[in-house]
Amino acid sequence: MALTITYDGYGVVANADSTTNDTGGSGTGDWKELGGGSYSLSPDASKYGVASIGSKYASKSGYTYIDGITALDYSGGGAQEGEMIYIWVMMLSPTPLDDMATNPYNIVLGDGTGSLNEYTVASKADSNGWDGRWRVFAIDPTVTPTIDGGADISAVDTIGVWMDTDTSVRAESFYISQIISAKGLRVEGTSTTFYDDIVLWAEDYANRAAGMFQSRGQTYFSLGSLTIHSDTANTVVSADGSNVEYEKCEFYNGTDWTTSYSTTANVITTTDTGGNTVSLIDDNIGMAGNSANKLAIDTSSGSNYEKNGGYLKYLSTLSASSGDTFSGTVISLYDVRTLGAETYSSCTFDGSATLTVGSTADFNNSNIINGVSSVNSCSVSELSYISSNKFNSSGSNHGVELTSIGSGSMTWDCITTDFDTGSTGSPVTPTSTGNEDIYVNVGAGEITINVATGATLPSIRSAGATVNVVAGQVDFKFTVSPTITDYEYRIYSVTAKGSLAGASELQGLEVTTADNYTYTYTYSSADAIAVQILPHDNDYEESITYYNLSANNQSVTINLKPDINN
Repeated sequence: MALTITYDGYGVVANADSTTNDTGGSGTGDWKELGGGSYSLSPDASKYGVASIGSKYASKSGYTYIDGITALDYSGGGAQEGEMIYIWVMMLSPTPLDDMATNPYNIVLGDGTGSLNEYTVASKADSNGWDGRWRVFAIDPTVTPTIDGGADISAVDTIGVWMDTDTSVRAESFYISQIISAKGLRVEGTSTTFYDDIVLWAEDYANRAAGMFQSRGQTYFSLGSLTIHSDTANTVVSADGSNVEYEKCEFYNGTDWTTSYSTTANVITTTDTGGNTVSLIDDNIGMAGNSANKLAIDTSSGSNYEKNGGYLKYLSTLSASSGDTFSGTVISLYDVRTLGAETYSSCTFDGSATLTVGSTADFNNSNIINGVSSVNSCSVSELSYISSNKFNSSGSNHGVELTSIGSGSMTWDCITTDFDTGSTGSPVTPTSTGNEDIYVNVGAGEITINVATGATLPSIRSAGATVNVVAGQVDFKFTVSPTITDYEYRIYSVTAKGSLAGASELQGLEVTTADNYTYTYTYSSADAIAVQILPHDNDYEESITYYNLSANNQSVTINLKPDINN
């Protein structure tokens, strides 16, 4: 099944292929001019099809626009709520335009009363980096315009361009091509060249000029949302290599250049629909929002999102599910983020916001969290949620903000660089430089932090809780099999394997409630220990097994033998 791609919204409003009865939308719109210029169907330049609407303004000003289209309703609850207007425009040169004070080149929306809202996008001297070549502008009608003429956004029926020139020109030099109303694109089907296929569809200029997705060189550029769905069949799409950049699209608001499209438009969504599933796999794909419009990814309603390598830059929100995985990805976080149940392994986290890791997250997989000045890198209620990761300091941030003392004992199993030097102690002597490995943000109580072998001895700041730091702690964990919870266990230090003679009890419990227990110790030598299991019923025999302590954590299974004499 090939890809099926559609506009997410109304679709084509005008094709700019005829001055009367334009074939876009309802097919009833006519092009008109209000002012001192002239217009005609021009074969000299086009983005869609073979012609566009060309205008001439020689030291004149005026408004060239499509009129009589089916009214579009962008108001809350309206049929086009959340959609943007995409309009292709081109000018041979910005030179004929007047200066910014006259608002010389405006995208204009009007209603049936003649009221107009105008968005200034260029002038003779300042066009925000635009040189006049074909460009699609995305206008969110709900954004306060440069000139607020009071147009009713629930009844937009004219769309065009206002031009004010102070130089005489001899020919048409301003052009308008296809106009579209949409949130972005909707995609369904199967593809291993996902983004390439979208570009081929969007840039088929003989049939469409879908400016919300374009390519320049090896980079894809997007304005608007991308929704991957499965209404009619399972959707499986993947891509390998290249970058997806969500562009800025701005207008001059009278003081500054600011975004002209929805601040929530940069979103990729996967959603299982129609009883079918959606799977998206990105290998070595970079995705980036921008400082005005950050990136959002929502795969929580899809079946599988797999991102291997690449980057996520200017990331604001990410809603994922337990089946989603991120491996070797550089994630630049620009808003506070709480991890869900997705898996992260060997990822690098940059950015300017705190990462919160909870109990559902699968995060103990050699991730790197880089510090940002005056921002706590990570927030957790339990240190086990972030074990086996690395934290790098910016010089003025805490690596981890610990928000709970839990049961009073936690294990620290992370590597850090450039934080304050840590020390042991019961209690430890805390510091308050703002560059500690761990900030225990709890005002009372007592916690012991056991430092695992190979982990960095952490520096500590406390909001009032008593903190003990014990280094060199190692875990010996046993699990009985088959699973039983009604038994007595004892762990002994023994002088020789095979005998309990002269044994010294290290830990034990007469009535158990779990099939596994952990003995934590400070390693000094490979001493021999014995684990004794005494089942309370007669189904299994008593068990004694022998082990040597290790400098590393170890986990063993004790296989119980059925009592055949019972």
